[in-house]
Amino acid sequence: MSNQQITHCGFSDESSWNDGRYRSISMVTGTVDALKAMQSELDNVLGERNIKEFKWKDLKGEKKIQAAIQMFQIAGRYAAADECRIDTLIWDSQDTRHDVVGRDDLQNLGRMYYHLSRNVFHKKWPSNAVWMLLPDEHHEIHWGSLEQCLDAVSMKRTQLSFSVECGLGYRNAFNIAEIKPVESQKYRLTQLADLFAGVSVFSWNNHVIFRSWQSEQSAQQSFFEIVPCIASKNSRERFPVLQEIVNICRQRKFALSTESGGLRTPAYRASPPINFWFYQPQGKYDKSPVRDKARAGRW
Repeated sequence: MSNQQITHCGFSDESSWNDGRYRSISMVTGTVDALKAMQSELDNVLGERNIKEFKWKDLKGEKKIQAAIQMFQIAGRYAAADECRIDTLIWDSQDTRHDVVGRDDLQNLGRMYYHLSRNVFHKKWPSNAVWMLLPDEHHEIHWGSLEQCLDAVSMKRTQLSFSVECGLGYRNAFNIAEIKPVESQKYRLTQLADLFAGVSVFSWNNHVIFRSWQSEQSAQQSFFEIVPCIASKNSRERFPVLQEIVNICRQRKFALSTESGGLRTPAYRASPPINFWFYQPQGKYDKSPVRDKARAGRW
């Protein structure tokens, strides 16, 4: 596989993968040429503002707020032209799948990466695409260990679901020619993945207050009675960024709902090119792996 010509790339990042109630992975995918052009536009936007590395956790101040809004606008334009996808998988660490004693967050992250990979690589792009995956190089995540988790779940899934020969690992399962962990400050597309992963978790952690803020904004514009919004200064700064992705998805007619929680693509709708997949446990059998028996049970 290493001699194959790479046709597509995927840049990925995670948010709160081992901390807090809501966690996410976001993946930006597209053809090599389209992502090069997108990377150049993002570099211009951030370079003009002298932002060396955009990080959701550092999002405050007008300069970075406006940069985030422009990053979303670029993503919306490329997605609407079918030149890229941004898929974000969100899960609730307190649901029936994850609320188990001794949960192994690294193994679970591997399974979530697998679910997202299968949804994107197999279902959203040509079957003959040859991939390079460029995940963010985290200090707290050793990619070699995570890939072992991905190999394990890929072998289990292929045996159960695809009936192909035993031993089909993650790279072969999704036709990935190369996995190259990268330093996020060198790749604007990794920073874009960070933005989508971060805003998705933020939306679920703050969805009640966000709706109050929306009502407040609407009341100010229409001179109706203002609905009080109790939110921190940091959240108030970030709400316009969250509102921007809501507006873009609605303007572009990408299916999106915030009625019963945070950012979420309705399950009954075909997956749009900007997709927020809120993971739901598949049944009583669907349980997160635990540290002392990580390979036990069903995958």
